[in-house]
Amino acid sequence: MGSSTYFAHRDIEGNVIALTGTNSSLARTYDYGAFGTSEGGTDYANFAGKDRARFKGALSFGDGVADLYYMRNRWFEPGTGRFLSEDPLGLEGGINPYVFAQDDPVNARDPNGLDMGLTCADFEGYAFIENGVAVPCSQDRVDALNGWFHERYFFGLLDAVNGTRVPLPGYTDGCTFTGADPACDPGAWFRYGDGTCAPQYTLEMCDEFYSATSLLYHSDNFWNDQGGRCSDLAFNATNRMAAGRYTWGGDQGSQAGEAYAPYGPRGEVELDAAAFVSSFGLWAWIVHEEVHQVLGPNSDPQAYAAMPRCP
Repeated sequence: MGSSTYFAHRDIEGNVIALTGTNSSLARTYDYGAFGTSEGGTDYANFAGKDRARFKGALSFGDGVADLYYMRNRWFEPGTGRFLSEDPLGLEGGINPYVFAQDDPVNARDPNGLDMGLTCADFEGYAFIENGVAVPCSQDRVDALNGWFHERYFFGLLDAVNGTRVPLPGYTDGCTFTGADPACDPGAWFRYGDGTCAPQYTLEMCDEFYSATSLLYHSDNFWNDQGGRCSDLAFNATNRMAAGRYTWGGDQGSQAGEAYAPYGPRGEVELDAAAFVSSFGLWAWIVHEEVHQVLGPNSDPQAYAAMPRCP
């Protein structure tokens, strides 16, 4: 926080209950009600609300008037113990689309605002591999992987394990890599046409990319008058990135990106440095290039017209 480093300490339910400094001094304590209402705590370091990680590890945006938690896909109101919007999964998430953790906040979790939260019991018989080494299952690992799948593919870890939902098949562009995303995993590589491999986007750029596609995915807007959904462009973009078909173009001056043939699901998009600092926002350039992939060459007017219509 600022120039100082603090360490979060969690209880068995996943709530952040304290922050300590690098010298192990106590900087902040928290107490919660069952559904995350603030029941006290002491602010020794005078964070004044800048310490966001709180109940179940979610980000707090309390301002004294509306106390809310940000849980990736939805906002949660601890005072009512309910989400403010319906579950994006529909009835797959349960019969009550606003309920949090099946009304059992002590024993259950919902870190993404999408489901009750998976536990290690859901993955008995599966190995968790980190850096090529099998590691014990932990709740943190399950939550992190589940969130990773939701952010990148808009379905969860259990869907991926069961094979009920998978990214678009048929891509073989990645070199050997440590995870399921050849463009954005740490240590991952991308194969060029000559068979060599080169590093791609930084992790910060990847975070920006997936934040932008998440914003588009949850948009109800249309990018044209023929019913083209902004959310469909986001789905195409995440699958294209996972296939290694979003290449890094580096600094190309004012150029933000370019779409290449073959157009459609197997088409390639190049994002350049300007896209990440553009006043339009990275999401707008993703829209621009994905419209090119839908409409093909000579579609600049439609691609530029689509940008302000999303998200």
